[in-house]
Amino acid sequence: MENPAAEKPKRRALLWLLAALGTVFLLLMVALLGLAWMIFGADPFDGAEFTPEAWAEAGRLSPEVQCARGPFVRSIERDVAVIGRPVAEVRGVLGAPDHERNWDGRSCDGYYLGFCDAFFGIDPDSLFVCVDEQGKVAEVLTLQH
Repeated sequence: MENPAAEKPKRRALLWLLAALGTVFLLLMVALLGLAWMIFGADPFDGAEFTPEAWAEAGRLSPEVQCARGPFVRSIERDVAVIGRPVAEVRGVLGAPDHERNWDGRSCDGYYLGFCDAFFGIDPDSLFVCVDEQGKVAEVLTLQH
């Protein structure tokens, strides 16, 4: 027959081990869920309805402000930079582009959004409104550069 006094430290050590393993497991699950949310759930380009005033105000913010104009993108795609709309109308609402690019012979107006990358925030993002030969919106895209 074993000594009951000798079993107490063993039982206590086993309980501490189980508690430690449970804590580690819980922390890993929280970290994995947070990572999954960052990858699949967070859209930095959604969350705010576009208004010219809010867009202009966000454009005046310091570059250190993370993704100041980013939350307007989905609203702009849906309501402002609609495929087929004359680009002059879009410029009238968004203002003059911050920069311009040429892709495949198409001119694209670029609007600085800020640093929208959820992981590192190293490269800035821009909204590009690309124009066809008739001066109408042909494509709208975001690009990290």
